[in-house]
Amino acid sequence: MSRKKMNLCLTVLLIALYLACLLVSYGSAANYVESDFRHSVKSVKDYFEKNYSQKSNEGEYISLESITYDFYTQAEHKYPWQAAFVDSEYQVKEKTGSILLMYEGSEDLVIHLDDYLTKEQWKKIDELRATVGQINTVQVKELEYYMKKGKAVPVKMTLVNGTKPEKVITLKLSNHPAAKYAYNALYELDKCKNSPDTNLSDKEKNIEQEIIEKRQNELRQDKRYQYMQLYLTDLDDGGEHRNVYQNLYQSLNRSNIRNHIAGKLVTDYEYYDNHHYWYTQKLEVNGNVYTMYLAAAYEERKEVIESSVFRNSVITQSLLFLILGSLMLWLMNFLHIKNRKLEESRQMLTSAVAHELKTPLAVIQNQCECILENIAPEKNMDYTRSVYNETKQMNRLIVSFLQYNRLQKIQHLEKVKCDMREIVQEEIEKYEDLFEAAGVKCNVSMEETEQIRGNKELLTLVIDNYLSNAYKYTESGRTITVKLTREKKGCRFWVWNEGARLEEEDITRVWDILSRQDKSRNREKGSTGMGLPICRRILELHGFAYGCGNKENGVEFWFGTN
Repeated sequence: MSRKKMNLCLTVLLIALYLACLLVSYGSAANYVESDFRHSVKSVKDYFEKNYSQKSNEGEYISLESITYDFYTQAEHKYPWQAAFVDSEYQVKEKTGSILLMYEGSEDLVIHLDDYLTKEQWKKIDELRATVGQINTVQVKELEYYMKKGKAVPVKMTLVNGTKPEKVITLKLSNHPAAKYAYNALYELDKCKNSPDTNLSDKEKNIEQEIIEKRQNELRQDKRYQYMQLYLTDLDDGGEHRNVYQNLYQSLNRSNIRNHIAGKLVTDYEYYDNHHYWYTQKLEVNGNVYTMYLAAAYEERKEVIESSVFRNSVITQSLLFLILGSLMLWLMNFLHIKNRKLEESRQMLTSAVAHELKTPLAVIQNQCECILENIAPEKNMDYTRSVYNETKQMNRLIVSFLQYNRLQKIQHLEKVKCDMREIVQEEIEKYEDLFEAAGVKCNVSMEETEQIRGNKELLTLVIDNYLSNAYKYTESGRTITVKLTREKKGCRFWVWNEGARLEEEDITRVWDILSRQDKSRNREKGSTGMGLPICRRILELHGFAYGCGNKENGVEFWFGTN
C-alpha cells in the first residue's frame, strides 16, 4: 500500500474513531445523568418512606406540608419534585409546594402559595432572596388573611430579607377584605435579641433571656395583631426552576391523577411520560390509607443532556479518546513503516549480495574455463592469481554482509568507559606505514578529552573505516587531516582527505548499502561498499551524530559523541 493511500485510510479511520468515541461518550454521559436522576428520586422516596411509613407505624404523624420545611437539609434534590397524599376518592388531602406555615400554640394553618402568587410576584421574592446572607433567609413579617371553609386565604403579605440593610416588599394577593392579621413573632424576637454574643457569661445570658421573655410578653399583649410563628418554605430555593416546580404542583390535581396517572400505576409503582417521572406508594397515616404520588421533572434530565456543559464534557471525552486512538494508530503506523523498511532492507541486502557476488563469480568461471581449455598455458598462473583475488574479494564481501546483518539485530549495546584519544592514536599508528608508502601526508591534531561510554571494539571499527576510506581516495602527494576536539558534551572526531569531492546526491547516499561512487576503482582498492553502512549502524546504536560533506578541496567525514 502506498504512503498516500495509507494516510488516507488513517484519516478515514480517525474520523470514524472520533464519531465512535462521540457516540460512546454521549451514551456513557447520558447513562450517568439517568443514573443520577434515579439516585436523586430514590433519595426523595427513601425520605418519605422513613418519615411517613416508619413514623406512622410508630404512632407519630408529621404533615406533608410541614415536612417540606426541613426536607432540603436531609435529602438530595438535584431534580425538581412535588408530592401529594390522595385518598381512595382521589381527593388531594396534603400536598408539597411553596408553603407558608403558621403556628400559635396548637393552632396550625397552611397556605399553599403556588395557588395564589403570580409569576411576577415570585420573581420579586426571588430577587429579595438574592440579597440575603448565607445563614439568613426570606421571612414573612406580616400577613393579612381570611378564613374560608377552614382554610386560610392570604390577602396581603410583607416579606423582609432578614439581614442588613433590611429590604421589604409587600405583595397584594386578593381584593377580599382581610379579617385576620398575623405578625411574625420570630421576626420581632430576632430584632429584640439582636444576635447576642456567644461569649457572654452565664449571668449575662440569664439577664438577656429575661429581657427577651419580657419583650415576648409585651408583644403578646398587643391586640392589633395575632403574634404567630410564620415559616416560609420553598422547594425551589433560588427560583431557578420556578416554572418546573409550579407545573409539577399543578399536575398533582384530582382530575389529572384520576384520569391519567392512577391507571398507569395500577400494575407498576413507577411510570415515565414525556415530562415527568411518577412514583406511587401506599401509606397509612393516622389509621387512614393514602396513596402518595411523587412527580419528578424527568424533562430536566433532558435539559442537562442538551446543555452546553454536557456537550462540552462529551466533546472533551471524545477528544481524549481520539488523541489516545491517534497515538495508537501513529504507533501502529510507525511500527508498520519500521517493519516495512526492515523488510525492504533485507530484500535490498539479498539483492545486493546476489549482484555483488555475480561479478567475481563470473570472473572466476571465465578464468577456470581458460585454464581447463588450456587456451593460453603461459597465462595459467595469471588466471589462478585472478581467481584467488576474486575469492578474497568475495570473502571480504561476505564477511561485511554478515557483520552488517549482526549489527542490524542488535538493539542494545554493552557500553564501558572509553578513551577516544587512545583509540584514535592506536588506529593512526596502524596506518602510518600505509600513508608513507603511498606518499600521503597525514596531519593529526588531538585535544585532551573526557572518557565516554561506548563499545570500544565497534568505535575502533568506525575510526578504521573513516581512515581506510580517506586512504583509498587520497592520491600520492596529497594530505589527510585527522582531528579530535573536545566539545561541551563529549568530543568530535574528523577525517578530511584532499581529493575529488562528492556529488551532492551522493552526500546522503554514501551511507546506504553498496553505494560506491566508482565501482571499478573500489574493486581495485578492495572496497566492498559496506564500510559506511556498518559505521552508520554502529553510530546509531550509540546514539551519536554523524555526517559528511565537501570541505575546501576535499571530503570530510565526522561523528560526535555524547
